[in-house]
Amino acid sequence: MTQTFTSASPDRIVEMILAAQRRLVFVAPALTRTAAEALAARMEDLPGLSLSIILDADPEVYRMGYGEMEALETIRVAAARASFRLREQPGVRIGLIVSDDRTLIYSPAPMNIEAGSTSDDKPNALLLGAEVAHSLAGKAGAGKDDTRAPEVEIGGSSLSVEWVE
Repeated sequence: MTQTFTSASPDRIVEMILAAQRRLVFVAPALTRTAAEALAARMEDLPGLSLSIILDADPEVYRMGYGEMEALETIRVAAARASFRLREQPGVRIGLIVSDDRTLIYSPAPMNIEAGSTSDDKPNALLLGAEVAHSLAGKAGAGKDDTRAPEVEIGGSSLSVEWVE
């Protein structure tokens, strides 16, 4: 059995992205290259996979070390190829992955301060089951064509190409 208090290592994040069969929600301030590559690969599974990606593309996020600029370009190119709409939530500083009925809520560590937790003995995340996955996915607009629906709380605006550039 997986621990509830765990780490959001790069390997665990990629594993959750790749494991999704029906629904995948990814919310974070920014992306690492490994997460961007995994998310880009999942765009090949559209429309069979309900996919929602919400980021803060403010350059300050990358200067603080929450992600890698190359990763943002990777996901932007993949989204353009797949005609997929990336979404934006300015100021988001938590990480959330909903992969089918599993939810990982984590505290992203700025890479220029620390490498991030890779050990379950040093938890920076909660791994939760089906009891919260559906609710959190709805609040992030997963599977909704209209992100203005009343239950959508974050990522209501599109991440424009101009803003990414």
